[in-house]
Amino acid sequence: MEKRKKIIDFFKTTKIFPDKKTNKKLEEIGEKPLNKQVFLSDLLKRPNIKIDNLKHFSEIPEIETKMKHQIENTIKYEGFIKRDAEEMEKYKNLSEIKIPENFSYKNIPGLSNEVTEKLIKNQPENLARASQIPGITPSAISVLLLEIKRGEQ
Repeated sequence: MEKRKKIIDFFKTTKIFPDKKTNKKLEEIGEKPLNKQVFLSDLLKRPNIKIDNLKHFSEIPEIETKMKHQIENTIKYEGFIKRDAEEMEKYKNLSEIKIPENFSYKNIPGLSNEVTEKLIKNQPENLARASQIPGITPSAISVLLLEIKRGEQ
């Protein structure tokens, strides 16, 4: 694990500069040339670039095949992974926001009739459960949150 982290850090801190050799190689791979310096990790996020391509731009450490795939996936998909983690955290917090037992979903501005009907039918106990009901949108959850907070005041 430590070795993998060090290699990822290497890719995130090693800069590549736009020069003729670099841009020629990028074009050969089917990628757009650089117009400013980037980190190796930024290059790796490009669709046509694999970890083995990076040796054309910098001396990279020797990496065993299994670890190459792990590192490549970690770097290429870190944005998605981070967003998923944030979503998970958001849902964790939503489960802490209870919907009062006698909460009236009728006449809440911003909720469609369809959403209102689904909420009345399912009677979720918290916002996390409400968000799992098919057809309940993130904006509907936001409206519910505001209404619950308003009712608490």
